[in-house]
Amino acid sequence: MKKPDRKSLSLTTAAIRTALSHVENLITGVTKGYRCVLCMRIFRSMLRLLVGISLLRLGTFSAKKSW
Repeated sequence: MKKPDRKSLSLTTAAIRTALSHVENLITGVTKGYRCVLCMRIFRSMLRLLVGISLLRLGTFSAKKSW
């Protein structure tokens, strides 16, 4: 089995860390009363995530304050 090269590993790591940062920021926003929808293209596929407090989807970022 061939080991992945250093560049592809760093790109993969960067994409994962970016997604995690977005999710953390969205959770923070949702707990403060925002309803967030985030669309992100990763590895030519859509990653979707639903969180229980409010609707949270990974996919174009828009946020609205829900009162």
